[in-house]
Amino acid sequence: MRLLEALFCDDVRFELNNKISLMGLYADRIVFRTTPDKELKWPLPIRLATLLRFRLDSTDERPDSFDFEYFMNDKSIVKLSGPMKVDTAQTYMNLTLNAEGIPLEMGALGFTIKLKKAEKVLFSEEQKHALKILKE
Repeated sequence: MRLLEALFCDDVRFELNNKISLMGLYADRIVFRTTPDKELKWPLPIRLATLLRFRLDSTDERPDSFDFEYFMNDKSIVKLSGPMKVDTAQTYMNLTLNAEGIPLEMGALGFTIKLKKAEKVLFSEEQKHALKILKE
């Protein structure tokens, strides 16, 4: 099992014919604009969606649950977990997370993902600097 990519955006929507739409896709950073008369108050709660795409080999066990955690400057800010159902014939898998009120501040946003089966960890990855959070 391999994490192919982690995409961050404002919202992930599921369309007809098995399509996924990503709204407000971020590249490697989120930039908040300020003006002299309006300074931002950190942390700034935002809606943030994440799409994780995985490649599965035929020999890989299929996970039945996940644990996901956001880190802001190496400090845990949000934990998400839940069940999942993955067909044995699938060779690709998407995990979509939509969350409100993610408390961002300037610095590095990172995450960890664990895919499990019956509490046994099948896959684990950490990305400490997935997105930069900046003000302009």
